[in-house]
Amino acid sequence: MILLYLSHINDGQITSKLSPSAGINEVRHGQILLGGLFPAHIDYDPNKQLCQSTNIKGIEQAFAMMYAIEKINNATHLLPNITLGYHIRDSCFNVKHTLKNIINFIPYPKDLITDSIGYNLLNKYGCNMTSIQLDKNNTLGVAAVVGPSTSAVTMPSSNVLGVFNIPAVSYGASSGVFVDRTEYDNLYRTLPSDHQQARAIADLIDAFGWTYIATLSVDDIYNRLFMGILERRLRLKNICLAQESYFPVTNNTNIIRTIVRQLTELSNVSVIVLIAPEKAALSVFQEAILQGLTEKIWIGTKGWSDSPEVLKLPSSIIGGLFGVIPRNRPSHQFYQYFRYHLRQNNHPALTKLVETKLNCRFSQNTCKLIESTYNQLQNCQHSAYYVNTEGNQVDFVIDAVNAIAKALHQSLGCNTNYCPSLTYFDRKAYLDALKNVQIKNAEGMSLTFNNEGEITRNYSITNIQFDEKNPNCGYVASVGTWSNNKLSLDYNLVRFQYGTSKRKPSSRCSFQCQLGYRQVKADSQSCCWQCEKCGTGEVSNGTTVYCVACGLCEQPVANQSYCIPIPVTRISWDHPVCIAVLVGIFITVALTTFVAVIFLKYRETPIVKASNRLLSTLHIISVYYILAVAPAFLYEPNDVVCEVQFIIFATSITFCMSILLTKTNSVSKIFQVRMRNFRARGGKSKNRESHMQVLFIFALTLVSVIIVIVGSILDIPRAREKICKGTEAFSRCESDTHLGITFSAVYFCLLGTICAFLAWRTRNLPNNFNEAKYICFCAICMWMICILTIPGYYGTDGVLRAVFSSLGVTCFALCVLVFLFLPKVYTILFKPELNTKEHCMLSISQYTFRKASAVPIGGTRSSISNAGIHTSTGSSPASPQIINKSSVRYTDDHKNNVNKDKRKSVVTFTKDTKKEEEKSVDLNVKTNMQHDLKTLKEEQAEILI
Repeated sequence: MILLYLSHINDGQITSKLSPSAGINEVRHGQILLGGLFPAHIDYDPNKQLCQSTNIKGIEQAFAMMYAIEKINNATHLLPNITLGYHIRDSCFNVKHTLKNIINFIPYPKDLITDSIGYNLLNKYGCNMTSIQLDKNNTLGVAAVVGPSTSAVTMPSSNVLGVFNIPAVSYGASSGVFVDRTEYDNLYRTLPSDHQQARAIADLIDAFGWTYIATLSVDDIYNRLFMGILERRLRLKNICLAQESYFPVTNNTNIIRTIVRQLTELSNVSVIVLIAPEKAALSVFQEAILQGLTEKIWIGTKGWSDSPEVLKLPSSIIGGLFGVIPRNRPSHQFYQYFRYHLRQNNHPALTKLVETKLNCRFSQNTCKLIESTYNQLQNCQHSAYYVNTEGNQVDFVIDAVNAIAKALHQSLGCNTNYCPSLTYFDRKAYLDALKNVQIKNAEGMSLTFNNEGEITRNYSITNIQFDEKNPNCGYVASVGTWSNNKLSLDYNLVRFQYGTSKRKPSSRCSFQCQLGYRQVKADSQSCCWQCEKCGTGEVSNGTTVYCVACGLCEQPVANQSYCIPIPVTRISWDHPVCIAVLVGIFITVALTTFVAVIFLKYRETPIVKASNRLLSTLHIISVYYILAVAPAFLYEPNDVVCEVQFIIFATSITFCMSILLTKTNSVSKIFQVRMRNFRARGGKSKNRESHMQVLFIFALTLVSVIIVIVGSILDIPRAREKICKGTEAFSRCESDTHLGITFSAVYFCLLGTICAFLAWRTRNLPNNFNEAKYICFCAICMWMICILTIPGYYGTDGVLRAVFSSLGVTCFALCVLVFLFLPKVYTILFKPELNTKEHCMLSISQYTFRKASAVPIGGTRSSISNAGIHTSTGSSPASPQIINKSSVRYTDDHKNNVNKDKRKSVVTFTKDTKKEEEKSVDLNVKTNMQHDLKTLKEEQAEILI
């Protein structure tokens, strides 16, 4: 291969020149020339107009163009009978100097080698195109230009070349400005734009959890544009900038000194992103060495992060440095070509620059060029130069040359064996062909320009590391890739401070909050915060500014880091509260049984008889029925339990209140209705009346049964598996509309209201038999229990609902026992002297005559009837036509405050005016009167019995 290169070079005419003002000028004749702009120097003095500081990396790139052209010329399938030449100029990283050299690429009819056309000629004639003749056939000048290497130089260069429809294929201009194809339609790039690089850098910073960083950049339009893109990407990942600094390319010593001093004061910032060309980056590092800015993690770009010059810096400064570089592939053939031509001095200007830079002589074999790739030790021999074929953008230069040649092949109408003679070169057609060209790289992968005129590539993530045994021996290690918008890192290969430490440094303003705490920031973009504990029922992983409330049926764990389902609270018989309720129910049952036994034993006594034995028996049965309902609420809800609870609860309460209402009505009739008609005879029998009372009770209960049946058909309560309230979850009986239970509740509340009203009306019965007063208390108490129990039932859940319901039902039973039965039991057991027939008759007599005494003295024959005396049949008993005066006086004996004079006058009147009438009163009338009063007392007592 080497002999092939040598023989081919001998066939072509090569001119290699070097001047302090122009830099390098490499020309090789060919039928078609390609221009090249490479930074063989990295500094330019505009005052002296001199190119300074040799850049071997730029020389490598110039050799890469020669290498690619040589391969094309030696190939038979591409431009078979056309020889490509090149015209390579030095850009010196300066815009004005590059524009001077671009003039030599314009198609003038002068000899380029003699330098007769260039900046001097253009300066002589100005822009008078009539004085400067262009090549009308466009066969002179260059067909395309490879380069420049930076965005700052590429923009004006492509604009000038675009005037003449000369395409420029850059291998290093990555600014996002160039995606505008209407403005830069002649510019193509063999590397992706800064948008991709910014995303890769942001992903790299985010991968290590760094949220508080500093940025440092050269102050020009291109780097500011890149920083704007990078800042947006960082903001999307909640990464904040502690400091954002810019410095000019030239005359920047004082500004860099100030920036570095500010960076040393940022103790909580460990990561610095540096966007700059190699020379500017080296200036920053030199100042960092002077001020002791050590143990920082720098992140660089393709411009300098893998430069051999950077590896010469101390490990305390650059150890752990990360680079985000478009991925290259090492080429051993290029290294052989590069080293061979330098040793053979085939390009004297380039050889001289390398020898001066390395302070050696190839002719004396004192220059050491060592091929290297990533992950190989470098900078271990300071007298050697390491040719990093993986990171010097050689691939991009070769791809640019191949794309230009392939487009020429298509635009000239060539096939694999022959190309037509070049008489006219259609540059517009050539631009169109370049737009759609497709090439293959060294690995055989197909590459093409996208709609933005760039070739999409992956990025290599590099990391500067040092040998632990030799801290002066560093190398660039490849620790990951960024491809298809995804970062892939091998964390085991990464090194941080000094290039040897595996401990990741922290670069945060505030540390992550504990689990269950949220970040309280001054503003939405701040990376500094304070930690605040989440409220009840909220969770946070400590990385967000807000706490998230747990959803329905969820609760936070102890540290409030995440939510878990709320366990369902189950009702169990062994629960302490349930046991207490069951004990209460058992005691109530025992008390009811005790009452039932007492009433059974003393069933023939007046107190028991006066209580209406039939209704009392039914009442005790209803109490047992109610007490049977109470434990039903302590069962675990299911469909059967829910139906049973609904049915027996509604019917049991109604049954009890129907009995109470019937009893109240019966007592009211005894003393309010029968007193008006005690002389009427032949009424309904007591047996028939008892039957009517039973029928009345079951009729009222039947209404509740109908409500239950209708409610069960329309909306039967069902067990709901999980109902959540607050931090508790329950299973409970639930219906959609609550129609059944609502109408049942309204019904027995109505019964309670009527019962209480009737009982209140009969509150003034005989003291010893005043059951109406207790009935009134009982009715009111039961009515209040209904009012309180139903809202309480729907306002509680779980064990509390079961307990509340059971206690409420039990209170119904206790209410009946306490107000209706316990007073009688007390009288039976502790005051037996009141439980006699004589005492009952005496109480009734006193009550009867008290009611009769309310009749006026001059009353008529129906005065007693109007006082409210009735028989059990509801008819008035037979009475004499004339009322005995002694009876009238007898009825007024209790009125001690009646005027004595008035009584005396009445007696006188009786003696004087009715003397004859008194004598004529038949003894049978007195007898009948006494008999009727006695009968009334017995009937009232018997009816109460």
